[in-house]
Amino acid sequence: MRACARPHRLCTASLLEPLACVSSCAPLCVPVRVCVRARAGASGASSCAPPSSAPQRPLRLALCQMHGASADVVGSLARLQRVLDAVAPLGEDGAPAGAPLADLVSTPELFLNGYHIGRTLLRATAVRMPRGEALREAVSSGAPTSSHTHPILALACMAARHSVAVHTSFAEAGEGDDAPLYISTVLFDTDGRLVLHYRKAHLWGAAYEKAIFTPGPGALPLASDVVPPRHHFAPVTLRRFPHVPLTCIICFDLEFPEVVRSAKLQGASLVLTCLASGDRQGFSSRAILPTRAAESHVAIAFCNYPSCAPPPCALDTAAPEELAVQYSGGTTLAAPDGTLIASLPVYVCAPLFRRT
Repeated sequence: MRACARPHRLCTASLLEPLACVSSCAPLCVPVRVCVRARAGASGASSCAPPSSAPQRPLRLALCQMHGASADVVGSLARLQRVLDAVAPLGEDGAPAGAPLADLVSTPELFLNGYHIGRTLLRATAVRMPRGEALREAVSSGAPTSSHTHPILALACMAARHSVAVHTSFAEAGEGDDAPLYISTVLFDTDGRLVLHYRKAHLWGAAYEKAIFTPGPGALPLASDVVPPRHHFAPVTLRRFPHVPLTCIICFDLEFPEVVRSAKLQGASLVLTCLASGDRQGFSSRAILPTRAAESHVAIAFCNYPSCAPPPCALDTAAPEELAVQYSGGTTLAAPDGTLIASLPVYVCAPLFRRT
């Protein structure tokens, strides 16, 4: 374990305090926990932070550099459940047993399905978003998470039961018989309310992502009767943390300065980024990430897969380049001045799959 002792003063009204960085390839790992809070009365304070005589309560992040269960959405949910059980244990009565170790849990890109499992398995395990009414009913019913067969309903109930915000990514099936597939992410508040649904806007690689998925516009309206967001990268706030407006993007979106800049201009102070990166030289986490943070003066959390192989899964009929994918770790949090506040090492790792 590697802990960072002192906080960093930033060029905005935020203070980020790394608590610990832990690297693990076990199914259960909570590798990065950090605090984000507004400093009232700071010089040059952001207009997003409400005036107050006392500092706001920190937002603590758990960036989970871990694999889900490849091609097994139910198995991936079980792994995420184990993380929440560790971060926010429940008592015998099913209520939270105490203050959680983190307020928001985040996972890598396509965590529920697995990233490099090929077209057939991605389509077979793709998830369709439920209607807003179904989400509200699932949370209000108080039924156990295991009673919900729809994974998105299960996520909402997990967040509500543990009182922890949940941010994860999955392959989303659109509407229709020949439905398009999207790389999507959802963010649930601590009461189980869906606050953000985002479809990846910039797909990477013609041989894989562009051949399988359809690019999305970014953030989407959460229900048919909800006014669409004023901007596709507009931030949202969690009910306990109105002083930390945040938004979500996915992997390759980060490489476009306009995306992060647009989020900042809309008022974001934190950008959550889930990804599946095999950048063995650490260019994404050690160069692009701090550059994006510094040029737009916004904190960015960057959550990648570990370098170890995922649990065994059925191999799809895939092109050779798909089987040579490597993940490199490097989960990182960057401050608005580009400082790397907390980070895990970048690994040179072996291919996940070999065809014999």
